[in-house]
Amino acid sequence: MKVRANSSVGMGTYRMSVRSKEHYDSLVIALKNGLDLIDTSANYTNGESEKLIGKVLKEHPEYNPVIITKGGYVQGDCIKLMGALNADGLALDGLVKINDDLWHSIHPEFLQSQIDLSRERLEGASIDFYLLHNPEYYFMQDDENLSDKEFYARIEKAFIFLESKVEKGEIGAYGISSNGLALSPEDKTYVNLQTILEIARRIKAKHFKMIQFPFNLIEIGALERFQDLSSVIELAKEEGLILVGNRPFNAFKDDKLIRLAGYDSFYPIPTKEEVGEHVHYCLELVEKKMSEFDEEESVYDIPLIKQFIQLWPDLQSPDAVEQVYFGHLFPLIARIWGGEGLDANDSAPFYKLFELNERLSRGNMTELANEFRTQAVNMGLLPNAPEASLTKLAIDFYLQSGIDYVLVGMKKPDYVMQLKEYFNGTV
Repeated sequence: MKVRANSSVGMGTYRMSVRSKEHYDSLVIALKNGLDLIDTSANYTNGESEKLIGKVLKEHPEYNPVIITKGGYVQGDCIKLMGALNADGLALDGLVKINDDLWHSIHPEFLQSQIDLSRERLEGASIDFYLLHNPEYYFMQDDENLSDKEFYARIEKAFIFLESKVEKGEIGAYGISSNGLALSPEDKTYVNLQTILEIARRIKAKHFKMIQFPFNLIEIGALERFQDLSSVIELAKEEGLILVGNRPFNAFKDDKLIRLAGYDSFYPIPTKEEVGEHVHYCLELVEKKMSEFDEEESVYDIPLIKQFIQLWPDLQSPDAVEQVYFGHLFPLIARIWGGEGLDANDSAPFYKLFELNERLSRGNMTELANEFRTQAVNMGLLPNAPEASLTKLAIDFYLQSGIDYVLVGMKKPDYVMQLKEYFNGTV
């Protein structure tokens, strides 16, 4: 088992999959350039993230990175797994049900199933750190009887279990990954690090070593000294914990996702006029198709198309574009074509439009990120260094603030290469 990584930036593998050659290539390129820290979770892409890591490391045994994985979410295939455990009388206590597709549990019997699955998917690669994954879901239940006492009792029970897993050699150490760690004590899902440390002392924990939480230019709660107490970062440093920051470039402000990094260097951004011309071209193709069976109806009268015309110029992320196109626009077009749908030639203009709109959304995000860069410079968070990328300035700020490792999603090889200076421990 490994204790420390040399890389100050680790690869976050949320939404990475063993099915993607690009994801495989990105991970291999990162390892070749010195990356030795990978973060994953049992629920990322329904286990395919762990499978990707296992496949890469089995085919490239010369690399031996530090691996962080997590357990707690009951999603996808794990819902059936939990049903099977419950049928056998296991993991019955403490099951949190947020909705039909999202459950959560840190019951030792469920965690054991997750550790077993993770070890299998990783194909022999060691689990160096195993983290309880967002246990604060407990507080999201619609239940008047929720209590801090019960929440921290569940944490204690999980810690005792994880101590035994370290002793048996199944994991190297353990900790908590929680969005609640960096929140204000007034927040409903606040997780009190001081209370966690008291639990660790009470059970004489030897292997509680790591905490992970969101940290970016907007969400800097881990630096705040709430109620005149030490900040999360100060307290964790005093106790010798390893601090890992996630979501370094994806922040939430006023329930809105803000991308705190520019895309200009990777993707040529089209103008709205260019995209608008292709929108018009594609809608005329639909209009022509509709005229084959109804000369009176116009594509521009369809409510969904009216909404699309209003939305497409200002979509703020590739995820938003994907939701609009694959969730609404493309199914509508397929219904209009009828029969077996569109062939490759028919669909090509629409997929080109999707690509153009996705790139435009990256431009929209870059504009917003640049606005926040200016604000961060004015506030003194970042230096006024026009020649430096926002990505580099932000990572440097996080590391200088006391974060040991910054997790960055690097699904594309060109993004890996932009960050390679942080892989070898010299930064």
